Amino acid sequence: MRIAFSFACLFVLAPIACSDGGAVVTDAGVTDAAVEATVEAGEAMPAAPQVVDLGGPHFATPKIVPVFYGGDPNESDVESFLAALPASSYWAATTEYGVGALSVASSVVLGAAPSAASDADVRALIAAHTQGASADWPTDPEAIYAFFFPKTTTFTDDYGDTMCVGGNDGYHAATSSPYIVLAGCSDIGKGVLDTTTASLSHELVEASTDPFIGTTPSWAATDSDHLIWEAVPGGEVADMCELSPQSFDTIVGSYMVQRFWSNAAAAAGGDPCVPVSSAPYFIAAPVFPGETPVTQGTKKGKTLGIAVPVGQSATIDVVLHASAPTDPWTVTAADSSYFTGTTPELKLTLDRDTGNDGDVLHLTIQRLHPGSILGGTEIVLYSEHGTAIANAWAGFVGD
Repeated sequence: MRIAFSFACLFVLAPIACSDGGAVVTDAGVTDAAVEATVEAGEAMPAAPQVVDLGGPHFATPKIVPVFYGGDPNESDVESFLAALPASSYWAATTEYGVGALSVASSVVLGAAPSAASDADVRALIAAHTQGASADWPTDPEAIYAFFFPKTTTFTDDYGDTMCVGGNDGYHAATSSPYIVLAGCSDIGKGVLDTTTASLSHELVEASTDPFIGTTPSWAATDSDHLIWEAVPGGEVADMCELSPQSFDTIVGSYMVQRFWSNAAAAAGGDPCVPVSSAPYFIAAPVFPGETPVTQGTKKGKTLGIAVPVGQSATIDVVLHASAPTDPWTVTAADSSYFTGTTPELKLTLDRDTGNDGDVLHLTIQRLHPGSILGGTEIVLYSEHGTAIANAWAGFVGD
């Protein structure tokens, strides 16, 4: 799935108040009798999400084929990054998902970059260079072609959107083979190189664990209790960690990567994004009373949540957990309008906005408007130490 940093204002650019869409509120204003759905203080921490295998293939020995255009000023650095990646602790963490040794082919260097290009052009290039007697690119069965377009190319992605707009920095897709497209964006770290290597790491992990997401998906979804995570942040293993600013770190030498989700670490109650950072992991998780119907893409089912009809309200507990002693942190609640810029569907009120390990906060949820897409509304709870360290937990409020 694409790596899209439209959520960056949450942590990197400013605190959550960077949105004035009204999803975050501080007073309930509830006139109807609240529907109580609280639990006793001291409730155990809810189980963390698990990314599930949908049965498609994953790559045991992926081989990346870098494709550059002539004169790319970052080619040498990207090649150095790729040379260091296979033996790194970062890549070693992919073994949890059945991915093994990564190899790197010699770079393909094309002519001058076009002023405009699209996903269709990438597919045509792959077909022209990997099929028939004229094939001149590596055609290993687990090859992943990575295209590096300069920022001077206006690139239209597989959804018809212009890349580097709205935080759309890269994506992976597939024809007969998976491929990655990066477009010379510059909104992570110190500029184009940091954005390129962070986005490349994200997409390469996903292209190896879920190479054919569009047809035969593999590690591409969350367990049914956490189905709503597939909306934001997304159900692939790198998507699951992209809302945390500390996931973006210089782990492979001096090059920036993005950490990705570990089911084992999540189940153990620690930081689910690996390789694990040295900072204590802290989180605020909603405690829902049961299941409620949800529609996520083509999926219709039930997931952990609570139903709150228009004009009514409910109060749930929010359990705070830290993996090691840490200072108190700030908790903020937002509904999906924060990401879409649409009219808020919920009014969310925490009885207090700070706490520490073992504390239980109370979140009052008032439905203002029906859910526009999901048969309800996604909510996200943010736990923050300033703007540099933060973690997110998603939940669902049905209509």
